[in-house]
Amino acid sequence: MCATPGIRPSAVGRSPRSSACRRSCGGAGDGRGLPRGAPWTAPAPCAALGPWTSGGASTRRALAFARQLADDSGLHATFHQADIKAFLAGELEPQPFDVAFGSYGCLPWIDDLPGFFSALRARLAPGGRVVVVEIHPLAWSFDARFQLADPYFAPGRLFSQPVGDYVGAAAGALSPSGHLPGAAPDNPHPAHAFQHTVADIVTALLDAGLELEALREWPYVNGCRVHDGLVPLEGRRFTTPPGVPSLPLMLGLAARSSGRPAVSRPGYAPPRS
Repeated sequence: MCATPGIRPSAVGRSPRSSACRRSCGGAGDGRGLPRGAPWTAPAPCAALGPWTSGGASTRRALAFARQLADDSGLHATFHQADIKAFLAGELEPQPFDVAFGSYGCLPWIDDLPGFFSALRARLAPGGRVVVVEIHPLAWSFDARFQLADPYFAPGRLFSQPVGDYVGAAAGALSPSGHLPGAAPDNPHPAHAFQHTVADIVTALLDAGLELEALREWPYVNGCRVHDGLVPLEGRRFTTPPGVPSLPLMLGLAARSSGRPAVSRPGYAPPRS
């Protein structure tokens, strides 16, 4: 099974939490729940890899594009537009999944991480894996001048800001097929997200009965210019400029479903608006 992509709420050039990543979930299913073939893009709260490849998409155009890409690739895939909680409850795809993959903005949309990882584990086949590559939560605490601007620890706080033109800010890093420069119109509609620390994420994952296999941090971010102060690297990446110490900008983890029982922590309170 797979969790997916999202975008951190922000407004490019107006907020420390600016130009968050494009929602994209790479991979396709080969009938055994293993990644294969060309990646697909699904701007949404959830995507799944399994006997079928299932991805949430926020627009009909994105769904149509994903389906056409799957057809052109000769891959058997189904796509769903759904609320993440309904999807994890098995209302659309009752089959278990071998792999759950979430990328670049999946977790900030989730208010209840323990509930999310518990539901995710319940949808995995025995020995199934969870793989997440995310924007590092510390990246949202700095502004474009690399000054502390927002708290790293923000339990109970809801961040509500418009999503800016993160594709335009990446200047081609998110649009390798071609980039057209120019200012995008302002987005007046706020999006809502939550700040989860590394400890929040790992603890919720372990408490769900998942076994952590790998945890990594990187001093760059793929494709997305999270802050205007970041400079490009080869391979469509962005990092801190010369003279600025390196910072963790991307976080990766891999875990596997285990026989260990889940742990309930009565003291946990999900963020509130």
